[in-house]
This record gives sequence, C-alpha cells and structure tokens, in this order.
Amino acid sequence: IKEIKIVFLLPGHTYMPVDSVHASIERFVKDKTVWASSEWATLIRNARINPKPIEVKQLAYSDFYNWKYEADNSYILPKVLKDIDGNIIQISKVRYFVFSRLNLDSEDYNLHSINIHAYFSYNPDCKPKTFKLKDGRNKKVSRSTTEVIAKKLYKETIAISKEKYNDLIKLCTSGIIPNEFHEEYLQMRNSSKTQDRLQETDEEDETVSLK
Repeated sequence: IKEIKIVFLLPGHTYMPVDSVHASIERFVKDKTVWASSEWATLIRNARINPKPIEVKQLAYSDFYNWKYEADNSYILPKVLKDIDGNIIQISKVRYFVFSRLNLDSEDYNLHSINIHAYFSYNPDCKPKTFKLKDGRNKKVSRSTTEVIAKKLYKETIAISKEKYNDLIKLCTSGIIPNEFHEEYLQMRNSSKTQDRLQETDEEDETVSLK
C-alpha cells in the first residue's frame, strides 16, 4: 500500500451507503421480537434481498486489539503533530489525512519515510499542511519501517453486571424468554464488579448552541 486516505465525516451532514443499510435493518426488525443476541446476525442478513443479502461478519472478543495503547505509548506517532514549518496541527480541525509512503524501492531504510498531508477543508482546491514521520525515539529504528504488533484488547468475553444477569435469568425461569434461548443466557459471564452503563446516543442535544 503506497497511499491511505482517512476522512473525518461531519455528523448530520454526510450521507454514506451504510445509512441505507441501517434503514433496511430498522424496517425489517420493526415488528419482530428478538429473544437473544445470537438472532441478530440472521435478521441482519435477511433484512435485504436485492441486490443480495447483507454480508455479516461476526466477531469474537479475540478479534479486538488495543490500538489506543499503541497510539498512547508507541513511537510510531509523535505526541504533538507539527508540519514541516514547525506549526502545530490541531487534529480537531483536520477534515482528512493522506498518508504516502516514500522511497519504498530504496534498500536504505534511512530513506524510507511517510509523507502526511493534513487537509482542513473538503474543498479539492484546499492546500494541505505537510509533515513527515521518519526517525523514532531509538535512532536505530525508523517509525515508518517498524512493524507494530498490537496486543489483544480482551483476554476473555466481556462480563455483564450481576444485577443484569439475575434479571435475565428471571425472564428465563418465568417463561418470558423461550426455552431454546435459556442456555445462551446461562452461559453469560457476569461480575459484581461490572457496572451497568447508560446506552449512548448519537442524537444531538437540542439545547446546544450552534453559534
């Protein structure tokens, strides 16, 4: 890969193809009862027929990596981003980055580098700020040529709170949840140390000023 483009989309102002997929799923499950999380993969696949069923890739806890740790502790990226003129780049104002690998054909690793263009507008005529990644904290190791092997984020399945587990089991023993789904709930890890969290929402607070 010689070039990677990372675009930061604006909430509420951008349409993506995935939006239509979400809409199809919402319409399909609107009047359906979902007894267990294991049903979701099949429901999502069947939410669309044309041009083809939605492709679903199911992930396990072992599929997640701790990239935040790498970002905070590795020498791949500097703590403060500055362009080639020494100006600090504010990440919150960047609309997209373009990463380009340079001198890949050279056998001299010291010549390898990553050229990064930071764009502060979606306008194609926008002039970017440029900065480079080259030498790491260890001068014998180049940021751009070091392979990063991220650690696994989880060692086991995530536990739910003991209170939530007890509530789910009550729904099973009372017959509200059908028998065929009981084993799935009985196998759930739970812990008294796990705290329930309120569901996050992407809805904007109407009281926030847009000025």
